[in-house]
Amino acid sequence: DFGGCLAIAHLIRRARDLGFSLGDVRRLVQMRESTGAVCAELEGLLRRRLDEMNSQNAWLVERMRVLTDLVKSCGSCEAPRPCVPLKALEEAGGSRAWTAPVDVSKAAWK
Repeated sequence: DFGGCLAIAHLIRRARDLGFSLGDVRRLVQMRESTGAVCAELEGLLRRRLDEMNSQNAWLVERMRVLTDLVKSCGSCEAPRPCVPLKALEEAGGSRAWTAPVDVSKAAWK
Protein backbone atom coordinates (compact mmCIF):
# COMPACT_ATOMS: atom_id res chain seq x y z
CA ASP A 1 0.00 0.00 0.00
CA PHE A 2 1.05 3.59 -0.65
CA GLY A 3 1.13 4.57 3.05
CA GLY A 4 3.53 1.74 3.84
CA CYS A 5 5.79 2.61 0.92
CA LEU A 6 5.83 6.25 1.97
CA ALA A 7 6.71 5.28 5.55
CA ILE A 8 9.62 3.17 4.27
CA ALA A 9 10.78 6.03 2.04
CA HIS A 10 10.74 8.35 5.07
CA LEU A 11 12.64 5.78 7.14
CA ILE A 12 15.28 5.47 4.42
CA ARG A 13 15.63 9.22 4.03
CA ARG A 14 15.90 9.85 7.78
CA ALA A 15 18.36 6.99 8.27
CA ARG A 16 20.56 8.33 5.45
CA ASP A 17 20.31 11.85 6.95
CA LEU A 18 21.65 10.35 10.19
CA GLY A 19 24.56 8.82 8.29
CA PHE A 20 23.60 5.17 8.38
CA SER A 21 25.30 3.04 5.74
CA LEU A 22 23.23 1.49 2.98
CA GLY A 23 23.66 -1.89 4.66
CA ASP A 24 22.35 -0.46 7.92
CA VAL A 25 19.43 1.16 6.12
CA ARG A 26 18.61 -2.18 4.51
CA ARG A 27 18.66 -3.80 7.96
CA LEU A 28 16.43 -1.05 9.41
CA VAL A 29 13.87 -1.68 6.68
CA GLN A 30 14.07 -5.41 7.38
CA MET A 31 13.55 -4.73 11.08
CA ARG A 32 10.50 -2.59 10.31
CA GLU A 33 8.98 -5.44 8.35
CA SER A 34 9.99 -8.12 10.87
CA THR A 35 7.43 -9.77 13.12
CA GLY A 36 10.12 -10.83 15.60
CA ALA A 37 11.74 -8.94 18.42
CA VAL A 38 14.36 -6.55 17.07
CA CYS A 39 14.75 -4.13 19.98
CA ALA A 40 18.18 -5.34 21.13
CA GLU A 41 19.58 -5.39 17.60
CA LEU A 42 18.08 -1.98 16.86
CA GLU A 43 19.54 -0.51 20.03
CA GLY A 44 22.97 -1.90 19.10
CA LEU A 45 22.73 -0.40 15.61
CA LEU A 46 21.66 2.98 16.98
CA ARG A 47 24.38 3.00 19.65
CA ARG A 48 27.05 2.07 17.09
CA ARG A 49 26.00 4.96 14.85
CA LEU A 50 25.98 7.33 17.82
CA ASP A 51 29.51 6.22 18.73
CA GLU A 52 30.60 6.79 15.13
CA MET A 53 29.08 10.28 15.18
CA ASN A 54 30.77 11.11 18.50
CA SER A 55 34.10 10.08 16.99
CA GLN A 56 33.45 12.15 13.88
CA ASN A 57 32.46 15.09 16.05
CA ALA A 58 35.70 14.89 18.04
CA TRP A 59 37.64 14.82 14.78
CA LEU A 60 35.71 17.82 13.48
CA VAL A 61 36.08 19.82 16.71
CA GLU A 62 39.86 19.32 16.60
CA ARG A 63 40.06 20.50 12.97
CA MET A 64 37.90 23.51 13.84
CA ARG A 65 40.29 24.37 16.68
CA VAL A 66 43.24 24.20 14.30
CA LEU A 67 41.46 26.36 11.72
CA THR A 68 40.46 28.87 14.40
CA ASP A 69 44.09 29.17 15.48
CA LEU A 70 45.16 29.63 11.86
CA VAL A 71 42.54 32.34 11.28
CA LYS A 72 43.64 34.14 14.45
CA SER A 73 47.21 34.15 13.18
CA CYS A 74 46.25 35.89 9.92
CA GLY A 75 47.45 39.44 9.77
CA SER A 76 50.43 38.69 11.98
CA CYS A 77 52.77 38.24 9.04
CA GLU A 78 55.60 40.70 8.73
CA ALA A 79 57.62 40.84 5.49
CA PRO A 80 59.94 39.20 4.64
CA ARG A 81 58.87 36.51 7.10
CA PRO A 82 56.63 33.82 5.54
CA CYS A 83 52.90 33.84 6.12
CA VAL A 84 52.30 32.39 9.59
CA PRO A 85 49.24 30.23 8.71
CA LEU A 86 50.92 28.81 5.60
CA LYS A 87 54.11 28.07 7.53
CA ALA A 88 52.05 26.36 10.25
CA LEU A 89 50.33 24.18 7.63
CA GLU A 90 53.70 23.29 6.08
CA GLU A 91 55.18 22.37 9.45
CA ALA A 92 52.20 20.19 10.43
CA GLY A 93 53.41 17.30 8.26
CA GLY A 94 51.44 14.08 7.85
CA SER A 95 47.88 13.30 8.83
CA ARG A 96 48.84 12.21 12.37
CA ALA A 97 50.29 15.67 13.00
CA TRP A 98 46.76 17.06 13.21
CA THR A 99 46.43 15.52 16.65
CA ALA A 100 49.14 17.85 17.94
CA PRO A 101 48.53 21.59 18.30
CA VAL A 102 49.67 23.82 15.47
CA ASP A 103 51.94 26.51 16.87
CA VAL A 104 50.97 29.81 15.24
CA SER A 105 52.59 32.08 17.81
CA LYS A 106 54.94 34.76 16.51
CA ALA A 107 57.71 33.36 18.68
CA ALA A 108 57.62 30.10 16.77
CA TRP A 109 58.66 31.81 13.53
CA LYS A 110 61.64 33.88 14.69
